[in-house]
Formats: sequence, C-alpha cells, structure tokens
Amino acid sequence: MDDKQQQQQQQQQQQQQQQQQQQNQRDDELAEVGADDALEVIEVDNTGMDMEDDDDDDDGDDGADMMDGDDDGDASEQAQQQQQQAEGDKGEERHANPSAIFENHTSAVFDVAVSPDNTIALSGSQDDTAVLFNLKDGNIIHTFDNHHDSIIATAFSRDGAFFALGCMDGSVSVWSNKCEKLLDLDLGDDLTWMRFHPVASFLLAGSASGGVVMWAVPSGTMFNFFGHGDVVSCGAWFPNGRAFVSAGDDGQLLAWSPKTREVTCRIDAKTHQFHQTPVTAAACHPDNILVATGGPDAKVCLTSTKTGKVVSVFEDHGDAIEAVAFSSSSPTLLASGSLDGTIVVRNPATKFKLATLKHEAAIVQLTFHPTLPLLYSCSADGTVRVWDARNGASIHTCYGHTDAVLGFAIFDEGRKVLTGGDDNKVMLFDIQNLPTS
Repeated sequence: MDDKQQQQQQQQQQQQQQQQQQQNQRDDELAEVGADDALEVIEVDNTGMDMEDDDDDDDGDDGADMMDGDDDGDASEQAQQQQQQAEGDKGEERHANPSAIFENHTSAVFDVAVSPDNTIALSGSQDDTAVLFNLKDGNIIHTFDNHHDSIIATAFSRDGAFFALGCMDGSVSVWSNKCEKLLDLDLGDDLTWMRFHPVASFLLAGSASGGVVMWAVPSGTMFNFFGHGDVVSCGAWFPNGRAFVSAGDDGQLLAWSPKTREVTCRIDAKTHQFHQTPVTAAACHPDNILVATGGPDAKVCLTSTKTGKVVSVFEDHGDAIEAVAFSSSSPTLLASGSLDGTIVVRNPATKFKLATLKHEAAIVQLTFHPTLPLLYSCSADGTVRVWDARNGASIHTCYGHTDAVLGFAIFDEGRKVLTGGDDNKVMLFDIQNLPTS
C-alpha cells in the first residue's frame, strides 16, 4: 500500500471515529432526558432554549453566523454535473428489486414503521387496518381491524416497549409489544401527524382543529398545547427531547416547552422573511435551536427559536415544499423536497448548495441516514432513492411499486428500507453499495 492510500485510509478511519464520537455524545445527552421515570421529561430544565439573547453565548448555535454567508454559493459547473447525473438516471432500465413483498392490505398503505430491534414492522392502510408482521418471514403477528377510518400514522417508542396507531378520524391506540391494548385515545378531530418522544414514553400528535396533544404512556395522562388557529399540519421533536415545534395552515411556527406547556417562540407572517402561506413541513436541527420550514410558497425558511428571527431563506424550488430534513452528520446538511420533483441539499451554515437531485414526480418524504451524509427520498414516481448528499451521487434506486410510495422507514444502519405504496403493497429493499463514511 503506497503512502497516498495509507493517508486516505487514515482519513476515513478518523472520519468514522469522529462520527461515532458525535453519535455517542448525542446518545449520552438523550440518556440524560430519558430517566427511569419517563415523566421526568416534563421536569427537564429548558437550559439552552432561553428565548432571550445571551451576550456570553459564543457557540454560534443561534444561527446568527449564517447571516454572513453568500446567498447561494453554488458552483455552476458542479451543479451542471450533478444535474446531468440525476437526469441521466431517468433513462436507466427499471428492474423491480425488492427482497420481499407483503400484500396484507386491500388499499393504499399510508405509513410503515420498524421496531428498534429491526425484527417486526407495522403498516397502516386506507383499508382501515394496521398489520404487525415479522420482517424475517413475513408472518402476520396481528391484524388491527377495529378502526373506522384510514390508519395514517404508525410508530414505535424508542425502546420498542410500545407502538401506536393513528387513525385519520383522530382516534389513537397504544399497544404493548405483546399486542396488549393499553390506551384508547381521541384527539377530538382529524389526526394530521403523530410522533413518539426521542427517548421517553410520550406520544405527540397534531389535529385539524388546531390542537396539539401529548400523552404519557402507558398512563394516558394528557397534556394540551393551544396556540394554533387552524390545521396543525406538521410537528417535530428537537433531538434532545426538551422541546418541540408545531406549524400549520395558520402560517405559524410555534416552539413549545413540554415542561410548562407554553409557547417559547412564535414565528408568523409578521416575522421578517417568514412564509406568508401555510407551513406544510418542519424539521429540527441537531443544535436544538434552528428549525427548517417549507410551504406552498416554494420557500424554505431557516429560523432560530432562540432569537425568533429567520436567519436564511432558500428559494430553489418551483412548487410547494413537501418535506425538509436535517442530517446528523458533520457538517449538518439540510435537504428540501418539492412537488416539482426536485430535492436541494445545502450546508445551512455556509448556505452552499451541494446538490440538486431529481425524481420524476412529487417528493413525498425525506430522511437522512442516522449518522452518515446519505439521503433517502421517496416520490410519487414509485421509487425510493438513496443519494450521497455531499455531491448528489445516486447510490441506489428501489424499484417495484407501480404507484406512488407514500412512506418508508430505514433500518439496519441504513442497509434496509421498508416502503408503503399507493399500490396497496409493502416492500422490503436491501441497499447495495452503501458507503461507510
């Protein structure tokens, strides 16, 4: 092995060690929140989420340093090469490549989820049923057929002890991993989204009436969060679990303290440069301060919940934003996906555009690899694609669905993808040639 190869190998090892150290640090921080008694999350001191400016704070996490970056650092030659690569994939011959197909539903599959131990999965469907099944052999463990509307949300708690099924009519049921029903809950209006806490046993959900509700599991204790005046279309926990955000058709982005159940930051149309439309997508930065939002105005706004100011606005798309996501890799990357089928990846700290990616139809969901700068996307074109977000290289395309892919879950360190489609099918895909750094 020559000196150059040894140097490259050493650099890769160093990158892997840094990524592992960052992941361990995040896990340690989360462990502090997830105390033995899950209810302690309500009592967590909201240190670091103070909305007042702190003159002694020199860590730059409030996003103020982003105001000095170039508005668009995209190098034209690099962008053209990436676009040609993305467009060139259109002409490739499509061969169905799922490793397994599960046909447990008679109508569209809206959502799928995989247990933390990667052994079982959930699928929720327009046929008013949810199915719990074994991923290894496909055997059905239980079919939940006592609902009166579509199952649009499925989720496992972080420890795998519980799972939840969210029905479009606002009913939510929580079960033990032994399929024992623990809770029957009701939002009082249509459900729009549902998320488990990143560590503790709390379930968060938004409704069409403007309410956000959090339940303690398994006690069922309910906490209401009032602040929206219209449909709450999206919401997300900050990674440390000490706060969450919600946004909706009233054009507001609200940051909340679970401890006090009060709004800690309110962003709306009156805020300089923020959306003048409903907000349809939101994601939280790993720094637990910045939030990315998208809407029908085709804009992506990056907002600091510490200063209450919009620190960046990106206008790369030609149609409504359907999805936004942050990576956990270093540096943190931001991806946005649109109805026009485009995905744009940026470094939000420098505002530099790294790649413009393309599906043949609307983007539905974006998810980053847990530790690597790899982006997974699904589309109404019936595919899931895996990209190197740093340069736009296409790593793998999952073919098999004959209609839109409505949701997916990645697991086994990103090597497997479970999908749900408008063709009534659930499919399992193995990702080939996945980079390790």
